[in-house]
Amino acid sequence: MASYGDDPPDFQGAIGFSTDSVEGTDITIPVYNFKETHYIPALLVTPAYKATLFALTGKVNPFPFKGFAPGEVLFLGASGSQRGTEDWEIAFKFAASPNATDLKVGDITGIEWRAG
Repeated sequence: MASYGDDPPDFQGAIGFSTDSVEGTDITIPVYNFKETHYIPALLVTPAYKATLFALTGKVNPFPFKGFAPGEVLFLGASGSQRGTEDWEIAFKFAASPNATDLKVGDITGIEWRAG
């Protein structure tokens, strides 16, 4: 237990420090969620196409996409249904957040953060 005249402990920027843990805090990070609906010919919506959508879910863009830099857009998945015999109505969901560089946590520096 600290007493008068003791130097205060240095928690190195930790928030919510208790005897044996750091609780931290919630920080709101800017995120732009958006959805696009496309109508795709039924001949193109094959099992392989559906598998590709499944495989891409949870991934970020490796190249610029819709005005965002690589790594800023997370693909959240797609859902849809066939409309008659001619096409599918598919909604594609995304979340975009800016990349961050040179972040610092305590003594750890040079941290880079990307959406996915």
